[in-house]
Amino acid sequence: MSEPLDGERGVETSRHIDIQTPRPLDDEPPTKRSTFRLDADLIQRLHNFCRHQGLSREVLIEAMYEYMEANPEALAQVVDNASQKHDHRQQLANRKRAEAMMSKFGRDV
Repeated sequence: MSEPLDGERGVETSRHIDIQTPRPLDDEPPTKRSTFRLDADLIQRLHNFCRHQGLSREVLIEAMYEYMEANPEALAQVVDNASQKHDHRQQLANRKRAEAMMSKFGRDV
């Protein structure tokens, strides 16, 4: 459970990371819009989870990344998993490109 810091009310620290929340509104960092593609099933699960928790995907991803930065073991596990996914997706993309080129030059795949 979270406990108040230094006797202050309303400021708590996660039991997992040493980040105070909530921040005063005037301390919010500038944001930048970004678009990226995710596995269709994963994005649906992420939407459902965030909706159930009352969170936006963006703040959940920010918090997860900050947690990983503060926890090298968690970061190593995530990077290992991400590397495997990256390699698999790269193989799929290479195969698609090869199939497209073969079709373009008249060979059936």
